[in-house]
Amino acid sequence: MNRKVNTFFVGQPRCGTTSLYFYLKDNPNIYLPSQKQLYHFEKDYNEYRKFSGVPKHKLKNYYHYNIEDYLSRYNGVTEEKVIAEITPSYLFSEVAANEIYKYNSEAKIIAIFRSPVTYIESIHKLLFLNKIELIPNIIDAVNASVNRRKEHFEQSIYEKKEIANYYERINYTDQLTRYTKLFKIENIKIIFYEDFKNNNQIVLDELSEFLSIDKITITEKLEVNSSRKSRIGFIMSILNTKIVNIISFAIPTTLRRFLGGLIRKVGTVKSLSTMRLDEKEFLIKEVETEVNRFSSLLLKLGVIATKDELLHKWKLK
Repeated sequence: MNRKVNTFFVGQPRCGTTSLYFYLKDNPNIYLPSQKQLYHFEKDYNEYRKFSGVPKHKLKNYYHYNIEDYLSRYNGVTEEKVIAEITPSYLFSEVAANEIYKYNSEAKIIAIFRSPVTYIESIHKLLFLNKIELIPNIIDAVNASVNRRKEHFEQSIYEKKEIANYYERINYTDQLTRYTKLFKIENIKIIFYEDFKNNNQIVLDELSEFLSIDKITITEKLEVNSSRKSRIGFIMSILNTKIVNIISFAIPTTLRRFLGGLIRKVGTVKSLSTMRLDEKEFLIKEVETEVNRFSSLLLKLGVIATKDELLHKWKLK
């Protein structure tokens, strides 16, 4: 491919990026690969994944360690103006911003942020469902983040310990700053999950303008990859064993994704917010310092006009 990937949706997870992928996938102005997340630039996590027990030649076809493997996903590019990748974990990675910049310093960056309170609830449910988080109580899990700064604590050893450190997960200021220090401010677009959830089309209109392409029009609202909980606990326990992980990488990516989605659909049900008042009050207090830091950064960047604007959007006031 002669042209470089020029647009990166870098995060966050649990913020509607799967819906975005499907809205954008068939747009004639945009090229997206058949695998939504390619992971290539989060080299800090890819180094850890190499020791997961899955054969390396299987992993490289999914995580695209080599630039040649990564670029092969774009062999179908023709005249599309936007050549894009959507990998939400790039925002959490400490090195992805620099790696993307070294690849294409003129790239456009889109980051999606969600209220840290509802984000912690959602990511905790996801990690617990997948047996990465072993603490069911959200307050205890957040408090365990202190221990997870030094060691794996009540969590899967097959993921980096930082994955279940909730203070790091909502360190939005440092995550965004890694990109604003490198890329032109006019090439960075901030989206709020709450806006996207309330009105997909308005946010897609903003994206169309940011990407300088014709309006992206949707005919129906998608709701994919929503928060879920286990219907039958042992199914998820079996799915997340090391041996199943190894076997899954022995089948083609498309089939693995289909089977994984089917099993999770059968084995889980949609999970609505079950946060108690005391849990919400605890989280609001825990995220207060970071919300203040992040609102100051957004004010500086001109993303919001006042701090109250952010507090109202995130229902923290």
